[in-house]
Amino acid sequence: MVEPRAQKFDQSVAASSNEKKRPGATSAEALDLATRLCGILERSDFSGYDPYDALRSPILHRLTPTPMLRRVATQSLKRSPINLRRLLLITPTAHVKGLSLCVSAFAKLAVLIPDGPWSTLAAGLAERLLDRRISTSDGTGWGYDFDVQTRWGYYERTEPNAVATAFAIEALADVAVVSDRKDFAAAAEAGARFACSGLAISVGDDLYFSYFRGSTTPIHNANLLLARAVARCAHTDRGLPEMATRALWYTLARQREDGSWPYGETPPLAWVDGYHTAYVLDCLGYCNGAIASSRVRSGLSRGLDLYLRRLIDPDGAPRASLESRYPLDVHAAASAIAALCRLRSFDRRALPTAERVFRWSVDRLLRADGRFAFQQHRHWRNAIPFVRWGDAHMLVALVELAATGSADA
Repeated sequence: MVEPRAQKFDQSVAASSNEKKRPGATSAEALDLATRLCGILERSDFSGYDPYDALRSPILHRLTPTPMLRRVATQSLKRSPINLRRLLLITPTAHVKGLSLCVSAFAKLAVLIPDGPWSTLAAGLAERLLDRRISTSDGTGWGYDFDVQTRWGYYERTEPNAVATAFAIEALADVAVVSDRKDFAAAAEAGARFACSGLAISVGDDLYFSYFRGSTTPIHNANLLLARAVARCAHTDRGLPEMATRALWYTLARQREDGSWPYGETPPLAWVDGYHTAYVLDCLGYCNGAIASSRVRSGLSRGLDLYLRRLIDPDGAPRASLESRYPLDVHAAASAIAALCRLRSFDRRALPTAERVFRWSVDRLLRADGRFAFQQHRHWRNAIPFVRWGDAHMLVALVELAATGSADA
């Protein structure tokens, strides 16, 4: 049933991409890879595995009653270069965040190639997002499709979280622009209201968005992802812009002297990594356009300078952290490309760097089947492809690069 529809899809995207005038070699290659990846994801019904899905295994779920055992199981499966998920009875699934990223990519392609199938595809996936909403006493949000144990908290698949909710809001807002479906915009606005009622935490004069209900650990990328998502829906509720602005000030006030942000505001979360930094910078770029504040501009400029100098190596490799090059991760690569394309007006180095990361990704992570490998280590590669973590993020990155044109053009 899927294959004939996928073949028709491949033919339509090939035709639409050939008709598009491409301004440069890099953007043309990015568009070709994006349309190929679209066909691959469509054939699999946008379903797959995830690096962190160990607790979807009924076997591991029974054997891990404590936080430490859950972390060991999650990290062990994540780091294994051999995909053991079938043996552990983990089935492929379409993850909420992966669907959200694909919706946003298709909505962008609908603007880039108006005569293609993209708006229809975006709407179809957006309907699936509506079906995946989680109702709570504070409203409706979105969560991951597996239980999550981190070093700072534990939350189940039935609990909405900041990151999944933020990407779903953004996706629904994106598809609402290219369709006449008012229910998509309404669902995005409802998600923003949930964020403000269920995830906003006030401490004195400070306000930030928590990762999930009941958590008080400030996580900067999650805070700003929700601040941006809420800001996009601000026209519907006068209370939303103020909350988004206060959350923005919270993270800006905690920028370090070197321009970086820690992952979170407790001592065990003091590390700085590439893809979470890219999230923060990407959100600040949007907020700067919405607020036009010198404070935002200054923080963004300092953070972007550090990111370009110390988190992207000269060969285009997206470093794991300020201290370590490895492992080089597809998520870090895709987040770098997408963020730097969007931030190209803030620093003349941004777009050439995005193209350098793109070239490195094609050379080191692109698989023969058109999907992207998970990680490159110093002496070996984990070639397992993951939809939510890798391919969907890379699809967004490829579309953003295709839309910008080549820096050499």
